[in-house]
Amino acid sequence: MVCSDFIEPLDLRCILLNIFAGSVELFIALSLFFFAGLAAYFKMPNVIFFVMMGLFLIIMGGFAIGAIWTLIFLSIGSLIFFWILKKIMDR
Repeated sequence: MVCSDFIEPLDLRCILLNIFAGSVELFIALSLFFFAGLAAYFKMPNVIFFVMMGLFLIIMGGFAIGAIWTLIFLSIGSLIFFWILKKIMDR
């Protein structure tokens, strides 16, 4: 999806996907690692984080229809990132 010259004020798909991240896969990666970092910073319990990530991946599956393997690898990476950050921030 390419944005027109005039960007609507609340066209979040155009703003976040194309201007901020550049591609759908990069936007999903940035948002997964951002949420993992927030969850680790606020010391979210593992079960709640897994449920939140599951719901988030279902939503992001609608954006990346052909990139299911990318979603799987990014979700595993974000879980590892969450675990490492949680161990670092507990100290």
